[in-house]
Formats: sequence, structure tokens, C-alpha cells
Amino acid sequence: KNTRGKDAELSAAYYQPITHRECLIRLMNNIKFREITNEDYGDALKTIDIMRMISPDEYRLLFDAGVLNAKIGEPRLAIPLLEQYIDCTPNSKDKEEAALMVQHLRQSLN
Repeated sequence: KNTRGKDAELSAAYYQPITHRECLIRLMNNIKFREITNEDYGDALKTIDIMRMISPDEYRLLFDAGVLNAKIGEPRLAIPLLEQYIDCTPNSKDKEEAALMVQHLRQSLN
């Protein structure tokens, strides 16, 4: 209730067991979030690289890596990651958002 508000209620999903991999990814997500909050994008990218080794099928990490590479001025690294993300994500709105980023990054190269 402290984080979700006084009307928040626990659901049974909060008590479902998770795998060691899922636990590790959650912990690393916390680290990644802290690094991004501190604008330590290089370390956040290293954390994402480790996360991708642990969970190679987690396509959302491609988006994170693409965005962070763009943020540190590496559009040539960002574009292929975002294109891979576009190929993997099932959500059409997410595809559109990533495609716009790719278009913007390509224009910045010219």
C-alpha cells in the first residue's frame, strides 16, 4: 500500500513462485533502473548485455539497448537493435514507436 496507494490490494499473483532466472532478471531490472535514473547509461548497457545472456528471448531488452545506445550517441549501434525489436514485438503500437525512432536515427546520420 505504501507504493501502490491506500486502495491497493495484494493479488494471488504476488505469491506465485518464479524461476531463478526470473528472479535474477527482476533484480537486474532494479539495477538497470537505478543506473538509468543516475544517467549512467554505459553501465545500464552493460547490465542489459548481461540480462540478454541470461534471458536471450526477452525481446524488450533489445528496445532498451537501442534506446540507450541512441542516448549515448551511438545511432549505428541503436538502429539494428531497434530493428530486431520491431521484428520480435507482437504489439503494433510498439513497432510503430520503434520504427519512428529508427527513422529519426537514420535522419541524424545524414
